[in-house]
Amino acid sequence: MKKLRADKKHVYYPYEMHDLKHYPNLIKHMAPNRPSVAERASSSEWVRMRLGETYLIAAEAAGRKGDYALAATYLNVVRERAAWHKDEAKAPQYYTIEGGENDTDSTFPEIKVTEEQLRSSDFVSFMLDERGRELLGELAVGRTWCAPRSSMTG
Repeated sequence: MKKLRADKKHVYYPYEMHDLKHYPNLIKHMAPNRPSVAERASSSEWVRMRLGETYLIAAEAAGRKGDYALAATYLNVVRERAAWHKDEAKAPQYYTIEGGENDTDSTFPEIKVTEEQLRSSDFVSFMLDERGRELLGELAVGRTWCAPRSSMTG
């Protein structure tokens, strides 16, 4: 199948051409029984609610009440799970792009959130960014992102 060009600035890839080169897929959505990324049919489970999202909701509620210490505690639970752990093997794509080496230290101390950080930032924007990082590619992310934005105008 041929690529379709519009004004030579954009390239359109029909759905049948989607592959890891032209339309990267999130690894967490790869189903072992799907023949290719372009196939819609899959038997992978659909997640209705995630524990990480629950912690984000609790952190946002605590922060909006002014309890930034509790909000930081909830956020750090999510970030500690996402961090590289001590002696965990890292994929070379993660450390070579940034010019680093394959060390075996935990990355959690570098991404830990503090109460002062939350207190001195625009808390709602911080939480929207955190949701974007944690819920990347999830179906429910649009619904939860819209709720905080509508309450910012008050």
